[in-house]
Amino acid sequence: MSPPRRVLFVCHANRRRSVTAELVFRELLENHGYEFSNESSRKCLYVDSAGIDVDPQDYCVKQMTQELGDWAERIFTFSSNLEFAIVTDYKQSPNKIRNLNVADRLPCGHPELIEEIREKLLPYLSDYLREN
Repeated sequence: MSPPRRVLFVCHANRRRSVTAELVFRELLENHGYEFSNESSRKCLYVDSAGIDVDPQDYCVKQMTQELGDWAERIFTFSSNLEFAIVTDYKQSPNKIRNLNVADRLPCGHPELIEEIREKLLPYLSDYLREN
């Protein structure tokens, strides 16, 4: 079975954890030959991030929607509260959600946040790396 091709990272405000995780995920998989724009490639992925409680005046962030959840084949969250909200408010199957359990305490791109997210994502990358 091939790994999910449409991956979504969801935090509260789409400002710190989800944005950082999206960048880390892309970097890890680009290092293994994955592409993010060549749809004809068998190693093409679509990766996005969103927040469940974004500021509507902030046009730099993306609000989570049921449609965005339906688009995703895998959703990564950062807490059990987020996981619960995605299942109940956005009608998503718990089977496609993975909780990374990363506290909202560091700014986007902080080296400690990058390292923590990288460590928590590594177990999920084995499916992608097996395709090489």
